[in-house]
Amino acid sequence: MKNPSLSKRAIILTAATLLLAGAAVVFVIKSKLLLIRGEDVAIASGDVTLTATLALPRSGNGPFPAVVVVHGSGRVTRRDLRSYGGQLVPQGMAVLFYDKRGVGESTGRFRPFRVADCETLIRELATDVLAAVSYLKERKDVDASRIGLIGGSQAGWIMPLAASQSGDIAFIINLAGPAVTCGQVEYYQQLTGANGGTPAEISDAEINERVGRFDGPQGYDPLPVLESVSVPMLWMLGGKDLNVPSALTASIVERLVEDGHANHTIKIYPDADHDFHHAGTGRLIDPLPDIRTWLESIKVLRQ
Repeated sequence: MKNPSLSKRAIILTAATLLLAGAAVVFVIKSKLLLIRGEDVAIASGDVTLTATLALPRSGNGPFPAVVVVHGSGRVTRRDLRSYGGQLVPQGMAVLFYDKRGVGESTGRFRPFRVADCETLIRELATDVLAAVSYLKERKDVDASRIGLIGGSQAGWIMPLAASQSGDIAFIINLAGPAVTCGQVEYYQQLTGANGGTPAEISDAEINERVGRFDGPQGYDPLPVLESVSVPMLWMLGGKDLNVPSALTASIVERLVEDGHANHTIKIYPDADHDFHHAGTGRLIDPLPDIRTWLESIKVLRQ
């Protein structure tokens, strides 16, 4: 028979431990927030006004290296992108994130992703990225020679296109972005059952083979831009990604490197899904340490 007094003491100790653990989590979150100061700004992109927040290190006056956070598909607001600030500002970087055009407080028209007009969409969103970069370039607390882009998924098409149109972008961090066409991505998602669809009962190898020889409507093709852009680009891909064909993307980037485009670096997380969670356990797979190491290697961050 269990000793009631021991059980009671165990409960008290467990409760105290949980309280301390919770307090530690709150302390860490508050500690990170104490390192950050934010400034709301408005950025003109043609006839569109992008409502943005610039997050900066609280200590020091800069000039800081900076990144513009580029959206994936969907109705994305600044609030959805705040984690980038929480991760990168403590590394000594300025981080600019904005409501997507036609979403939140930004003006303009929101366009959903469709293969038929994805090239128009990607080119339009690239102009917003360029406007954000131009804004950062004029700030005295930002180092104009160390402005880059970071973003995931659809941003993988947008960021290289923006870099091909500007000499002010120094680097790109591409999280689960595609090096294949819009049509191939849509077809891949149909075969994998992404977003709640019914997956095809075929192997991963067969899926990749079918997507590789897909001859339907292609939409935007990123390859000509990738062949022309020379800024350092980090590709971070999940091996279990159901939204973007990581294996095909990696093979395209590897061919670029073999052809002399040494600006591309690939990092594959075999068990990661599209959002960098472990496909089996759901545990977050944090790419930040690898991002920091890469930024140090290209001299954006100093060791």
